[in-house]
Amino acid sequence: QSSEDGLVSTVAFQAIADRFGVSRSHVHNIVDEAIAAGLMRAGARRSEFELLPQLFALNDRLIADSFAIQERRFTTAHASLAHAH
Repeated sequence: QSSEDGLVSTVAFQAIADRFGVSRSHVHNIVDEAIAAGLMRAGARRSEFELLPQLFALNDRLIADSFAIQERRFTTAHASLAHAH
């Protein structure tokens, strides 16, 4: 479900904890830090939160940076192999 600012999600923290193999309190801590950083907003219930555009922008940046790093590694490896022959 969408809100004016972001995407509202309702999910059991235990389900997230089980999926990633961490404790529920660890999930709570991460969500609390994301809320404090302005990446998420707390909902009416503890299991409800809103994913804000800043979180999506950060995710996009992470993916773009990962692609750039992989391209740099490939280019370096390719150049190294070309010089070896």
